[in-house]
Amino acid sequence: MKTKTHALPRKATLGAAAASAVFALPAQADAAIVYSGLQNITATIGSGSGRATQLLNLDALGSAEFRIRVNRSHLSGTHGSAHLFPAAIGNQMISNGSGGLKKLASGANISAGGPFGGNGILRGFSSIPLNRGTWASNQSGFAGVQFLNSGNTLYGWIRLKWTDSADANPEPNTITAIDWAYNDTPNGSILAGQVPEPSQALLALAGLGAVALRRRRKEA
Repeated sequence: MKTKTHALPRKATLGAAAASAVFALPAQADAAIVYSGLQNITATIGSGSGRATQLLNLDALGSAEFRIRVNRSHLSGTHGSAHLFPAAIGNQMISNGSGGLKKLASGANISAGGPFGGNGILRGFSSIPLNRGTWASNQSGFAGVQFLNSGNTLYGWIRLKWTDSADANPEPNTITAIDWAYNDTPNGSILAGQVPEPSQALLALAGLGAVALRRRRKEA
């Protein structure tokens, strides 16, 4: 379920390893940040060779904007990779400058003018060798993305991680999209890990709790 909130002066962000619940205010007409909630969408191929792909529909409208893929082959040496790909023309990811996907720190700015492009590799292994991507195994991080929505450019983040198998081969066999968020204001920026301001939501929940308590006392 996706949640929205007002744009706020202070930005709430998730750390790269955060997995706690996120509270959000009900949707508002001028809402800006849209958060997916925990998704944990995983593409996996076990410990053998193969390829697996999962689609990511960030705005829950129409077609998916991105896809995650894990790929392994032992036919001619050892090869493997974990990728984030655009699923539609015009959608891009922030590059690390050498063709891979940049791993953003929590709070990094994602906006127009960012180094978008590249092939979206989190980590790749090859016996050639041809190792690209700097993401370490089982350590989540943020990918900065831009995508088109009804002709408008929106900016967001996707929290990802990859893992390798239990065998001796180090190449990826699983990639997971943990959660994501985006700014639904055209060309509006967002910080990596930014979510709806929890303090405002907690105040709203506290108010609802007080109303419920008074109601129970009245009924008693």
